[in-house]
Amino acid sequence: MENNRILLKDKDRKTLTLKGDTEIVAEKDSDTSLIVNILSSMQVSLHITLQENARAVIFYQNSAENFEVEEVVDVAAYGEVRIAYCELESKQLNRTVKVNLNGPEASVNLISGAFVDDKKHMDILCDHCVPHTYSEMQTYGVILTNGDYKVLANGKIERGAYGSKTHQTSRVLTFSEKQNALVEPMLMIDENDVEASHATSIGQLDENQLYYLMSRGITKSEALKLISLGYLMPLTQVTEDEELKKSLEEYIEKKVAVACLA
Repeated sequence: MENNRILLKDKDRKTLTLKGDTEIVAEKDSDTSLIVNILSSMQVSLHITLQENARAVIFYQNSAENFEVEEVVDVAAYGEVRIAYCELESKQLNRTVKVNLNGPEASVNLISGAFVDDKKHMDILCDHCVPHTYSEMQTYGVILTNGDYKVLANGKIERGAYGSKTHQTSRVLTFSEKQNALVEPMLMIDENDVEASHATSIGQLDENQLYYLMSRGITKSEALKLISLGYLMPLTQVTEDEELKKSLEEYIEKKVAVACLA
């Protein structure tokens, strides 16, 4: 299996096809973006490093049949990383993520969106190691027939990491009672002067909402598409680049359309 090192320099806009264990480094003071395509089944490790005052947007597009990954993200002082995990195909996933906020004003925003009719499990930990750091985790899922969806969302603020903030939001839509959906938020706080919150919503498809859309001449598959897009379009919030955002919107719309016709 290949071992790759990707260096992101200022203003880089790159696309990478993942082929093996990979190290991604965003240089000091850089402002970059990276789209990572996962096309084949594999078990890999990823290490992402943001040097001081680096900003990076990383968007994962997973089309692999079976993907297992251990990911470590290290963010230095004043670094800002935004990561979106786009899981819009009927595949198996096992993802473990640990984010270390190692310097003051380091921040991370993790957004995951998934269509699930197989096993998709994620275990995410954001660790605030020093004062004045920020993390936000957003989880969005649409659970189809036979879906098995499990997300462990952990925010940890170490002793001495005062002035830090960790927030979690989860919204999951299930299409019937047969699916298995679990989102388990956990806040581990060892400091007093902090902000921490979590909000979780898991609910079934509103048949009245579906009926209303279909009564207006919209087909069932198109109605399901519109409802699902409402849950999954937040993935595009990972970037403020309008050109990249438009490209991501088109990608999500295409994948949702295929899934809702299946």
